[in-house]
Amino acid sequence: MKTSLSLFLLALAIVSFAALRAGQAGTVVVGSGSGALRILPTTSDQIDMLSELVAPARIVAMPEQALTWSRVAEDPAWTCLPTFPRFQAELVLDARADLVLVSPFAEPDSVARIRDCGLRVEELPIRRDLDDVIVALRRLGRLVGAEEAAEGLVADLIARRDRLLERLPPEGERPRALAYTNFGSGGWAAGRATTIDCAMRLAGLRNAVAGREGHFEFSFEELLAADPDLIVVSGAFGESEDGMVALLESEPALARAQAVIEGRILRLPPRLASAGSQELVAAAEFLAAEVRRLRSEGRLGSGR
Repeated sequence: MKTSLSLFLLALAIVSFAALRAGQAGTVVVGSGSGALRILPTTSDQIDMLSELVAPARIVAMPEQALTWSRVAEDPAWTCLPTFPRFQAELVLDARADLVLVSPFAEPDSVARIRDCGLRVEELPIRRDLDDVIVALRRLGRLVGAEEAAEGLVADLIARRDRLLERLPPEGERPRALAYTNFGSGGWAAGRATTIDCAMRLAGLRNAVAGREGHFEFSFEELLAADPDLIVVSGAFGESEDGMVALLESEPALARAQAVIEGRILRLPPRLASAGSQELVAAAEFLAAEVRRLRSEGRLGSGR
């Protein structure tokens, strides 16, 4: 036990030095307020937001899924941090954090046990659009003593959002898009009140299933009936992002789907696919650029 603790403290010291060097180079924003010094986030989007508010040395551990679904997935200053596979009270208590961040979907018994042990637990609300993200960023800035950095990030997001809105085509000229996932256990689509729906709308797209809300199971037959101009899919870091495209192209039920036939399938990087963070705007910018590319290639006309 003493050996493990010593190794952890050594690793933390190394990370602290790396964070200091990074801060001197201008690549990390460190809050200067009196917020919690030792933070334990439990979701990838929390890591996204913290990555622009504090140095990695203030994070005692992060969820393993952040190595795929977060903007820090390829940043050595973050990927060297201790990780945990799932949210459990025992893991959190061992980390001895000053502040534990949870989502509304966190296991209630674990949250209650952590609170009973005297740790500070803060729940960040569900984020469905950019306004929700802005509220979360400001609250997180206050919690970690980085209000100024949070306001700077918010101002940047609003400016980028406004630039996207200025370029929106008339409603009738916006292509119909469908956000689709299928990792072997059946297909899912995203309707309104989801971050990907917000990103698509900012990118000048109309959600082909906007009549439904949230994420829901979606069959190949339903995809064919929806007949979107574009299909938005995502892969995972370390895996082929062409896997989802290959699945759609090889499915007999989709042989008549125009988006599949004409190759109008957009590959969205994993960190942007379900971004309940500032990466939502990056997702919109990515999709807008892809739509412009398809139009410049003559592969996409006005929406239906």
